[in-house]
Amino acid sequence: MAGACRAWRALGSSPCLWSSLDLRAHRCDPEVASSLASRCASLRRLRLRGHEAAAAAPGLRARGLREVVADGCRALTDATLGRSLAARHEEELQSLQIGPDPLERISSDALRHVALCCSRLPPPAPLGTP
Repeated sequence: MAGACRAWRALGSSPCLWSSLDLRAHRCDPEVASSLASRCASLRRLRLRGHEAAAAAPGLRARGLREVVADGCRALTDATLGRSLAARHEEELQSLQIGPDPLERISSDALRHVALCCSRLPPPAPLGTP
């Protein structure tokens, strides 16, 4: 029995299984992020919901995220945006989607900082373009 558990644990820790993580249906706080951190070194895609999850994301210790989708992050702040995304993933980040809620606490300076730091992000679409 213990041998089977070790085998399943090894299989469950395989980096190929942890390249994409969708936490939108789950509560993600610093404790959850810390418990997942040992498996997230190869994480490339992250989907999450809510400000608490966005604030906990650095606890995953992912390096080189390429895609981040954050839903329901109305309370997202400049500090969380910069610390969670721009500063940690500036070399690799290629896609950043935050919404659909309005981001009332994010300043244009923070968005400019993300755009400058994350050079792989595509330029924004002109206003009025879908």
